[in-house]
Amino acid sequence: MPTRRVILAFAALALSRAAAGQTPARATSDNGAVWLTYTGVHPLTPTSPWRLHLEGQIRQSPGVAEPQGRLFRTALLHRLGASASAGAGYAFFRSYPYGGFSTAPSADEHRAYEQLELRHATGALRWSHRYRLEQRWQEQVATGGWKYSNRIRYQLRSTFQRHANTVRQPYASVYDELFVAFGRNVTGNVFDQNRAFAGVGYRWGDAFRMETGYMNQYVLRPSGREAERNHTLMLAFASDAPLFGR
Repeated sequence: MPTRRVILAFAALALSRAAAGQTPARATSDNGAVWLTYTGVHPLTPTSPWRLHLEGQIRQSPGVAEPQGRLFRTALLHRLGASASAGAGYAFFRSYPYGGFSTAPSADEHRAYEQLELRHATGALRWSHRYRLEQRWQEQVATGGWKYSNRIRYQLRSTFQRHANTVRQPYASVYDELFVAFGRNVTGNVFDQNRAFAGVGYRWGDAFRMETGYMNQYVLRPSGREAERNHTLMLAFASDAPLFGR
């Protein structure tokens, strides 16, 4: 299966680079976090294949005490039939110091990205495969200037709702997303992070839903010697309402 081959290739690449580098034992920091997110994938009109993606995230750690990050993402997507979409966009991310290893001041990052999403259903389970390629410009506060790198992300998501054709109802959701970095400026490790989520949500029609759950975010810092486990409470709002018309 193509998806399985992609996952195996990512895993083999990360393991081979880690083995070649022979990095020393890693120090690990456990942190608590709360993420509040909004994601809108809005058709321009009810029948248009074009969609405007709008996303904002407020990330706090530890708990809600201090800022961890701020993200804004937008994209123009095109629906490719009933089970696929593709597009490209821009993201801005500001990171703040948090946890046991963050000593640098806040820094900005600009990203361009391209993505492909494939969807299918098996009974009451709905599946989504999202492939995203990012071009990243990260601010280097200590030395000045910007560092360019690339990153590829693969997310496998599954949702379960008891009545497949009923719109207003609760549902359960799980996903896992793997991040792999590459390029000449990626020297310490290619494995960037992994996010594993499990939660529940409620759908109010096609236009709005709310979801909450737990995400374990495992981050390997660029040196390959420091890792974070961020235990994150997620509260997410989403909408697919058309921008114009009904």
